[in-house]
Amino acid sequence: MKISRIIPTGIAVSVALLISSGQVVAQDGTTASAQAMLEEVIVTARRREESLTDLPLSVAAITADTMQAQGIYDIMDVSDFVPNVNFTHTGRRAITALYIRGIGNNSPVPLRATGAGVYIDGHYLPNTVGQMLNTVDVERIEVMRGPQGTLFGKNTTGGAINVISAKPHGEFESSALMRVGQFGQTDIRGMVNLPISDTVMTRFSAAKESSDGFHYNRFFKETVGATDLNAFAGAIRLTPNDNWQIDFGWRGNYQDDHNEPGRCNTYPNQGLVDDLAKVAPTSPAQIYTGKTYANGRGRWGGPTKINGTKYQIGGHVERLYHGATIDMWEECDKDAAAGDYVMSSEKKSFLRLDNENTNLTVQWNSDGAVGGFDNLIFKGIASTHQTDYDYFQDRDFSSMPIN
Repeated sequence: MKISRIIPTGIAVSVALLISSGQVVAQDGTTASAQAMLEEVIVTARRREESLTDLPLSVAAITADTMQAQGIYDIMDVSDFVPNVNFTHTGRRAITALYIRGIGNNSPVPLRATGAGVYIDGHYLPNTVGQMLNTVDVERIEVMRGPQGTLFGKNTTGGAINVISAKPHGEFESSALMRVGQFGQTDIRGMVNLPISDTVMTRFSAAKESSDGFHYNRFFKETVGATDLNAFAGAIRLTPNDNWQIDFGWRGNYQDDHNEPGRCNTYPNQGLVDDLAKVAPTSPAQIYTGKTYANGRGRWGGPTKINGTKYQIGGHVERLYHGATIDMWEECDKDAAAGDYVMSSEKKSFLRLDNENTNLTVQWNSDGAVGGFDNLIFKGIASTHQTDYDYFQDRDFSSMPIN
């Protein structure tokens, strides 16, 4: 199956190298990153800045320091640290169903909206394609559990995830991070915050993550499941006076991967095996001798005609030739015997996914009392998000040309 133009795995042991000012240990023995995680967290879950401790909502806020300390390099990783948040694979790489408090959508149709929303700097991502972006230069991820329709609109019955990009500031800052691991994993990140003047500030970041994969394809006799991701971000902040603040940001994620690897599995009941034996080719005789299951499948696909007689023995595979079903089962059993990550797909899959997000936020702050208000703020957001998606995948993962 292939879809065009629709608007890392296998990590075992890794070593991280932080290239910046280094870890500073305080007098109480805690590191600087640990201290940062204990500081007050400001969130915007109610469309205004306020302390997380004062918020009367079920919100989990993960800051940049926390993401670095806990190894959160992809938005999907937050499910390992936030209760009642789950990401479910839909069988294709980069298409992931989000569930918050059990509400979401596991549809394989990538353009269908879900019951839990994802936002990037206030922009709603309307489908499941490429939502789980790289976290390079992300200031904070807010996970709001429970209905958020009042402030975030529809499709947030279960909750919402709000991703806030890091904004430029008035001090020079830079950092770099390198992480290496098994299966050819190499992750590199870099960031520089560069103020131009008192009123113009810029920030740029980049990341590259790649791996060789850890599945073995017996058909092609090669390792599959490789990943190659490049992520970039840039931001400009303008503060012409004390009242105005203008932020322009751009983020891009570019993936050129193998598609999600998998393996075929046989699961027939004895009745289906007996039916196949009755119509097995006689030259030579072919009867399945593998394992059967009491609650296994008794029919694969639709009926099949053999010599003019209709048999309920499973159509899609058997239509290739008489005896193809058993041939496929035997090859799948060989994959299982060879190891957990062995497959025999006869097709070379791929994924090419580009995500680009552009955001313009203009904010006016009275910076004082206005009429009966202690302070008055007007804020406007204009943004675009584009996804280009090309993929090819063998959904049966077998050596048979079934689909």
